[in-house]
Amino acid sequence: MQSFEEKRTGLTAFILKTQGFDETAALEAAESMMKKLPAWMAYFEN
Repeated sequence: MQSFEEKRTGLTAFILKTQGFDETAALEAAESMMKKLPAWMAYFEN
């Protein structure tokens, strides 16, 4: 399994490439998606 940072970076790059978002919007979209996945939920709990 990829680390949290590897997954976030890879997903952000994928969104940049496929959706044409700017980097900030792509990062926000990636984090929004990751927050819903059980493997990554704990990284967003505060």
